[in-house]
Amino acid sequence: MNDRAIASAIVIERTYTAEPEELWALWTTKEGFESWWGPEQFRADVHRIEARPGGALHYDMVADTPMMVAMMKDMGEPASTACKGTFSEFKPYERLVLTQIIDFLPGVQPYDSRIAVDFIPASPGH
Repeated sequence: MNDRAIASAIVIERTYTAEPEELWALWTTKEGFESWWGPEQFRADVHRIEARPGGALHYDMVADTPMMVAMMKDMGEPASTACKGTFSEFKPYERLVLTQIIDFLPGVQPYDSRIAVDFIPASPGH
């Protein structure tokens, strides 16, 4: 672990009625990623997405409502923040790992954020 990494993990499990290809596209295409990524009142504007091992993901996280734009301004923060990541592991329709540098939090030293996603077919009847 490098000195920018934080040693912690959160595991979230979700079950979707969808084909693995549909879910994979949400992580690996501009349209898919932009359709869901980010907290409420923000949107992701993808500039580069290279769906391959070692491929880049560059996007802006943008305050998307007048209220959130005003809130960011009141905090002295920009309404848009550039974000960069890399697909550090990439096994189509099975697993991907997205490693991003978190370098936009005031007063916090930059660190790596690693998101691992496993696409596991549910057993019949689930």
